[in-house]
Amino acid sequence: MVNPTYVFSRPNSDKTEIINEFQYMGAIIVKGEIGDHDKLVLVLREVDVVISVLPYPQVLEQLKILEAIKVAEISAIGFWGGRGQSGRIAPLRSIPREEEEYPASHLSGKSPYTSVSANCCGAYFVNYFLRPFEQKQEITVYGSGDAKAVLNYEVDIGILTIKVATDPRTCNRVFIYRPSANVISQLELISLWEKKTGKVFKIVHVPEEEMVSLSPRAHASNVGKSATGYRMGVFSFVKQDDEAVECLLEYPSFEPCLKARGNTMALPHENEAAKL
Repeated sequence: MVNPTYVFSRPNSDKTEIINEFQYMGAIIVKGEIGDHDKLVLVLREVDVVISVLPYPQVLEQLKILEAIKVAEISAIGFWGGRGQSGRIAPLRSIPREEEEYPASHLSGKSPYTSVSANCCGAYFVNYFLRPFEQKQEITVYGSGDAKAVLNYEVDIGILTIKVATDPRTCNRVFIYRPSANVISQLELISLWEKKTGKVFKIVHVPEEEMVSLSPRAHASNVGKSATGYRMGVFSFVKQDDEAVECLLEYPSFEPCLKARGNTMALPHENEAAKL
């Protein structure tokens, strides 16, 4: 790694493979809980920038990180889905709207911050929707299937985040990664998958009322995120802040590794899907 890098991880984390990969690349692994304020501050004082990637429904846990950042007096890079995008499907609806704006409200006047709206992690959502590794003939569609979402390849999100984190021009700004090539509906995604595999799949639609009844169950997180992202199309067409900047406008020379559409569409072969 070009810069000394620390990874703050839970002692009982199940992300062993990822942690080992970071360690192999030279990262310093620190085990601890986010709630351990003193230890968190101690680690943060060793770095210049913090990149927080806690997802829903753990977004409020980032407030503990922000409190430690204020004490350590360093910069923060945070990921978010965009203001007012939590929707009406549990568990996302449980997140207070004011907390979706956490950088401005909790760091204003204290430490520099930068927000990166990365939309959807493409490989994760493609595998969740298409389930190619299960060899099923049915594909579940949330709502009509026409609403669009933004599916960004995780590697591209990571590369752009590092660019933003190491660019002094980005302090106290909001960045959105929303390339037009990655805006796609469920039905369009299924069509591309059928062309790639030469198969025709049976589409099973799940209406809104059924999504609401499913969301309190064990797989609520996946149902909630999927339903919100695709039924409402919130990850692509919600009005953004006036000061928000599209990443590809700030870094026009950046060429995404994978796109949802085109010759480099981010659709895995069936025997590759389980690796993503």
